Amino acid sequence: MSASLVTSEAAEEMRVAYHRRPLVGPDRVAALALASTAIGSSWPGSYPTRTEHVGKLRIQQLFRQTYGAHLAELPAILPEPGDDLRWVARADAERGYLFVSNQRGPRDVQFEVQFAERRIALPAVKIRSRSCFAWPLRQRFNDIPALTVTAQPITELEVADETYVLFAATPGIDVELFVEGVDADWVLHADVEPAEGGLIVRPQREPGQNCEIWIGMTTLVFLDEATAEAVRKGEVAGRERLVVWAGDGWFDGGFHAVVSERDRPLDVFPALAQGVTHEGEGSVFTRYRVPGGDVVHPLAIPVFPAAVPAPVRRNDLQKQFSAPRDEDFEILEAVSVPIPPGLLERAGPLMLRLAWTGDVLRLYAGPELIAEQFWSGLELEIDLAPFSRRILAEGLWLKAFAWGPDSEVFVDPRVRPRTTTPLLTVHEASLIEIRTREMR
Repeated sequence: MSASLVTSEAAEEMRVAYHRRPLVGPDRVAALALASTAIGSSWPGSYPTRTEHVGKLRIQQLFRQTYGAHLAELPAILPEPGDDLRWVARADAERGYLFVSNQRGPRDVQFEVQFAERRIALPAVKIRSRSCFAWPLRQRFNDIPALTVTAQPITELEVADETYVLFAATPGIDVELFVEGVDADWVLHADVEPAEGGLIVRPQREPGQNCEIWIGMTTLVFLDEATAEAVRKGEVAGRERLVVWAGDGWFDGGFHAVVSERDRPLDVFPALAQGVTHEGEGSVFTRYRVPGGDVVHPLAIPVFPAAVPAPVRRNDLQKQFSAPRDEDFEILEAVSVPIPPGLLERAGPLMLRLAWTGDVLRLYAGPELIAEQFWSGLELEIDLAPFSRRILAEGLWLKAFAWGPDSEVFVDPRVRPRTTTPLLTVHEASLIEIRTREMR
């Protein structure tokens, strides 16, 4: 298959409509995104909006950014029809990648890949349900001529003639390397076993920042799932660096870390000029402390005076259920959302977060509609800063229709309300200040 597919503007979740409200989890999102790369997409694009998806997608984005030029040249080799384990090899006669997505139950498998002059047998493994990954097959990494690994490359960085490569360990599968063209005495911090045509190499630590293997002038770091999802790469103080940060943040000359309620570690390589709080794990990253702050402000929970189901309508063309109209909302009583004094006057974004259950909710700054949500199990989040003046003058208000016990609207069965009476409630309300600390 030619590597010429384009997936532009691929969302990380299925869009919610009034009549159909799917809830797609992060694992399935990651699997879908990786599948597009596996079958030959050379131009992936997405617009992530939910935090829990971003880390899994960022691993793939860094992988494509670093290794995509070579990957784009590799044809996709598809399995025979009928194999319910989704896998694809993108490879030429010498090297490639193995892509796997298992969205069903656990599977015991062992892959063997035939190249022009060598057959590579990967170790027998049990692949967990909802697992997806891309493993390198005989890939070159700096002075390692050919490396096959049961872990996914994320990205790499060259510093002072040495190369540092980060991998994401596959959950539930031990990291094992098959190294070709390297003498055993080149390998440090690993258990080494001679094998036909090369070496079998296993790390001496569990995946994490201190799980390192040194091979010649190349340092391989095998990260656990949570740490891998926190990896970022960008310019800080005029130099490209790797950053491990579990919160929100972005690069803009420095790294802007969004402050949370508690102190959090931030790991950087190469090290910054700022002072070190304490040593990080392993020999690569240097650890800094980002102080927390009082950024989450609980609100009094709004109480609706009545739980009123929306009128049932279907559109004329497809006969699908239609959302309530403006005139329908006019009959509802508006409920005030009280904002603590002083918060709206502060600089920076101010996120309102509402956890609620019902059918349709609208949010107003005075009489102006600023947000609408069809309930699907997700929280409502909106930045109030652009509307602060109007809210200060005319208040923040809610109107909402209740979930009807006999509703035929599709909502994912995992979160669909089970009730015999109309249901409308706000479970939790809070304001989150978006404060940042720049690291240079």
